[in-house]
Amino acid sequence: MKTVMRGLIYATVAGVVAGVIASPFGASAEDPAPPTLTVPPAAAFLVGGQIGPSDIEGNPEAVFDRTPFTWSIPMRLTWSSTGSTYYDIAPTHSWGCTDPYMYTSLDGDTENLRYTVMMSDFDSAGWPCAAYSSETDGYSVIATHGDGSVIGKRAVKNPPNLYQEDGRTPIESFAAPLTTSYSGAWSVGFCDCASGGTQRASSQPGAAATVSRTFARGEHLALVMAEGPGRGKAAIYLDGVLTKTIDTYAATNINRIIQWDTKLSAGSHTIRVVNQATAGRPRIDLDAILTTS
Repeated sequence: MKTVMRGLIYATVAGVVAGVIASPFGASAEDPAPPTLTVPPAAAFLVGGQIGPSDIEGNPEAVFDRTPFTWSIPMRLTWSSTGSTYYDIAPTHSWGCTDPYMYTSLDGDTENLRYTVMMSDFDSAGWPCAAYSSETDGYSVIATHGDGSVIGKRAVKNPPNLYQEDGRTPIESFAAPLTTSYSGAWSVGFCDCASGGTQRASSQPGAAATVSRTFARGEHLALVMAEGPGRGKAAIYLDGVLTKTIDTYAATNINRIIQWDTKLSAGSHTIRVVNQATAGRPRIDLDAILTTS
């Protein structure tokens, strides 16, 4: 892994707000244009990726299970850049709930303008300040310039929120409220393979799951569903408009798969998942809902 931390120049507050960070180094004969790095305010959830399991009940005997959380939520960072062909991806960690600084360590590198990172909905804000209360709360994209300088921009400041299929959030979560409702015939299945141990299933044509929440501009929502030989198609409606029809068929059963992701405008939004009851494989399962903060 290429190390680029030496000589790291932190962006000014004004540069962060603007979303474009210019190198403080002057132009050179080899590269007359100062480099820039532009990163979107949030990353998308990786459709087709699998999230880790989550125990909604938690284990009061274990420190890290006082707030049940989900590891390994795949998200895709994308950015644009000039004056750079190499990037390091570094997670930022919050050490202690009152510490004002961020600690950054190197995670991966790429020559592409996109990178998959693994996030968690772990939230230590309600815990006492201690060494174990650190958490990954974002990622930085660090671009190497030809003159040896480095420019960086935090790509994801808001870690994901995970909701169970009935709208539950992990204990002590500070995520915005989300509501779910169901019409038609649905049953609750219990399985350690599902996020939180439960998922909602239906084989009835037209049976629908409805998810509603208020979002800030640019936030994402994703649906986590099971796949398998008996799983079929579902129509996704965003605020009453058909947006996509997804197919949850797979040759073997596999759980906790991100099936759909969307970026939302500011305000209240409603997503409906309508079962198409595909011939020979009429069942769909809604396991969990992901949002960014």
